Formats: sequence, C-alpha cells, structure tokens
Amino acid sequence: SLHDALPISPFYAYICYSRDSGAGPTTPSQFVEALRFADALIGFTSSSLTDMLSPRVTGAAHACYMTKRFRKPAEVLKVAEIAALEDICLNDPELHRRLIAGHLLFCFTAAARWHDSMYVISMEISTAGPVTLLEAMTSKHKSSRGKEQQMELLPFTALGHVTAEDSWGDSWMKSRYAADVGSWNYFLNSWSESDHTWIDSRMSTAEATGWLRELLEPHVGSDRASSLTVHGLKATLLSWAAKSTLFTADEQLALGHHVNAQYRSAMIYSRDNQIGLCKTVHAMFARIRDGTFDPDATRVSRLFQLAFETALERDGGSSDSSSSDSEDASSVASSNGEHSGLGQKTTYRRLEADDIEADQCLIDKSSKVIHLLAGEDEKFWCGRSPTASFSRASRDEISTPEVVVCASCSHAYRAARRDL
Repeated sequence: SLHDALPISPFYAYICYSRDSGAGPTTPSQFVEALRFADALIGFTSSSLTDMLSPRVTGAAHACYMTKRFRKPAEVLKVAEIAALEDICLNDPELHRRLIAGHLLFCFTAAARWHDSMYVISMEISTAGPVTLLEAMTSKHKSSRGKEQQMELLPFTALGHVTAEDSWGDSWMKSRYAADVGSWNYFLNSWSESDHTWIDSRMSTAEATGWLRELLEPHVGSDRASSLTVHGLKATLLSWAAKSTLFTADEQLALGHHVNAQYRSAMIYSRDNQIGLCKTVHAMFARIRDGTFDPDATRVSRLFQLAFETALERDGGSSDSSSSDSEDASSVASSNGEHSGLGQKTTYRRLEADDIEADQCLIDKSSKVIHLLAGEDEKFWCGRSPTASFSRASRDEISTPEVVVCASCSHAYRAARRDL
C-alpha cells in the first residue's frame, strides 16, 4: 500500500501526488475540508483528525492553494466603446446586429449579468420628455438563493440614452419587434451566420462575448477587442458610478443588485427604488455628455478635477455673488435647465460667445457643448483631451443663443486671465 511504501503520512503523500499529477490548486484544500467534514459527521476510530492533519499536511495543501491564479476583474469598457454600441444599435443596416448591440447596452445600463438577462419574461418601454426608460423582470438570477427569493421576479431598469441624442432603447425594441421575438422560446436566440437566421437556442455568454468583440473590433482594434467580455458590461456601470462620486456606498450596492440582508426585499425587488437609482444614473450620463465627467480619465486627473471644482466653489462664493446669480439665471434659461440637470453649483458661470475666440473652440458632436483649448499642449482648460467626438466649432455654432460652454473650461479660462 501507499502507507507501507512511503515512510511518510499517506495524506501528505496524496497531496504531493495530486500536485505532481497536475490536479487543480484547490484539490488538496478540498480534500482536507472533506476529512474535517467526515470527522464532524461520523468520526474516525483508528486515529484522530489531529494526527491525520499534521502541520505538514495542512501546509502542503495551503502551498498548493497559493499557486491558484489571482482573480482578475473584468475589463471595463470606455465611453467611446459604449458610444460605438449605441451607434450600431441605432444605425447598423443589419437587423440582427442592431438587436444584439441593444441587448449588450441593456446589460450595461441595467447592471445585469448576461446569464440573468436571458431569463427576462417581460419588457416595457416608456418615454417622458427626453427620458426613455426600459423596465424588465427576470425570473432566474444569482440573487435568488432562498426559496422565497426564487419565487420573486428581479426588476431591471435601464435608461434608453447614454451618449447619443437618439434613443438606443427605442431602436432596440423596434428591432426586437421586427425580429418577431414574441415567437421565440428564449429572450434572445443564437444567431447562425451560415444560415443567416435566428436558431432556437439561448445565446450563451461565450457567444455574446464573441459578438461584443466583433462589433467593437472595427472601432478599437483586435488587441483591445480581445480583452473585452460581457462580464465587463455590469462592471462598467458600477465603475463609472464609483468614479462619479454621485452615489453613496449603499446606492452603489443597490445599483449592482447587492444590498445588506435586512434591506434585501425592500431594495432589490422594489421598482421604485430602482427608479431612484436611475435618476442618479441619468445625472451621471448627463455629466458625461456635457464633458464635466470623464470616467476614462486617470485617477490623478479625476482628483485634480474634483479639487479644482471645490476650489472654484469656495472662491466663487466670496466674490461677484450678485453678478454670479444673474449670469447663472440667464445661463440656466438658455441651456434648458442644463445646470440643475448636472447638479452644478450656482457659482459655475459659463463664458458667453463674445468672450471666446473661434480658433480655440471645439464642439462635442453629441452634446453640442463647447470646450476651449488651453494652448500648445492641445488640452482643454478643463483638463480633458480632445477626442474623435469633437470637431472645430464654426462661428455660427458659437453665436447661437443656445450655445453652452463647458463650465470648468470657463472658470479655468477666467482664472488664468485674472492672473495675467
């Protein structure tokens, strides 16, 4: 026997054999836990558990466990990549690509796992003014651990606008209607490229990841696309929420459908609570479109922006208060309440068209917000860098009554001019 052949503990020999034969790094630890469970349940008669699980045995099991690869979080998508999915959902000529891109966006905006989204049993879309809301109920999800929770439907709520003016949510629902999804056995079927049709099979997570990479590769390149997975869709919204500083710790948990046990039913399964979270998400998306929040910026850039805004609020409150109030009132009127929509302070006074030079101005193609170049380093006064979403602002665009200049650019520009 193994015990007779080796002058060492048979349990230690087994762990060494498992390690040398290429077993998983957690196999020895699972073996030790199984021995402990057996001893607690039925007990050992020939020898005690303490003798069997000597420090040498448990140490070898721990050493094997520590060879397990470190857990790597899912890659977070960038704003431009989400915008590319929106563009595909809105404008792609192929129906199946619009439908799949829309489903990917739904998982992002609802902070939903792909697996959970496959069990959606109802979907509603509603619109009020510029806001489009998607509401879904799913029957099977990882939050349903107990029997009672397995009998409750988890609500998903998603906003139909992220970076584009047009609603990707409306386009997605129209694509689903055109594909006759009501006759499907699953919420989203797999797509057969060879037959160019939908097949009666639920789209797997691996297949969805393949589609995410295929849709974005023309925009981001093969290297970047190969690092993306559908697991990153939920992680992206939660990452943006944490970076925005608009959400409390409890709201961040609730946004990801995880809350403290005593609030589980009230928080996770309440549609009204989800709507409250959507309000803050809407404010975050508005700040992204306006250019006052860039989730892709480095941590030090975001820290500088927060510190700069705090300093502006403190300095602005001690001078020119009367003129500030009047300028803010006219600015809010001309921007259709854009200030309050972004939660900005009244001390954020924007430049007027007469105060800026045309050759210094770039305009965001989506939000139509104008940013000012700071000089030769080709950065804006607010600290952001120009991207493909910006273009040179024409004199007509600058002189329109509805023009909105970036608040941070305005204050940095004014502060620099005062120091001259």
